[in-house]
Amino acid sequence: MIIGEFPSPEDTRNQQPFSGWQGQILRQLLRIGGMPPELAYLTTAIKCNPSAFGKNSETNHGSPVAKCGINCCEFLHKQIKTIRPSVILALGPIALETLLGIKGVNISKARGQWYEWNGIPVMTTYSINQVLNSTCEATRKNFADDLVKTLQKLGLTLVRCQRAMIKKQLIELLYSTSGSLKK
Repeated sequence: MIIGEFPSPEDTRNQQPFSGWQGQILRQLLRIGGMPPELAYLTTAIKCNPSAFGKNSETNHGSPVAKCGINCCEFLHKQIKTIRPSVILALGPIALETLLGIKGVNISKARGQWYEWNGIPVMTTYSINQVLNSTCEATRKNFADDLVKTLQKLGLTLVRCQRAMIKKQLIELLYSTSGSLKK
């Protein structure tokens, strides 16, 4: 199960999470990692688009978006209980905050660590938007590392050379999608 932060305007129009270009990139990353994307249940922690709350609401953790996470928390927990995933990947601080009920997550410090929700392992990392908009090479490499750790936890057996190749392909895809970093 992959939990994003909130739906994009395109997701809202299509009534499906990760339906825009970020979702296409996420599905491609899963394929590169050896997981058929149709096996991943994709959802968001916040069920409504934050643009309804005004300017900068998506980045202000004291905003109505963060408060909305509290309201969406119960629904998210019901989704998880229904789906019963073996692993959860929480993309971004709002996803982790909503899922675990913690406040003020610093995603740079929280990423790459395993948490647990009702016995289910939870990996957290940057949101797709954070990765694609970042000018920091370490952010992309860390995201690739976190995704590989998650795939391994799912039981995808990856030998060292496969892990290195997957990380290389993930990073190349992330570079090619934004073009903001120089190799």
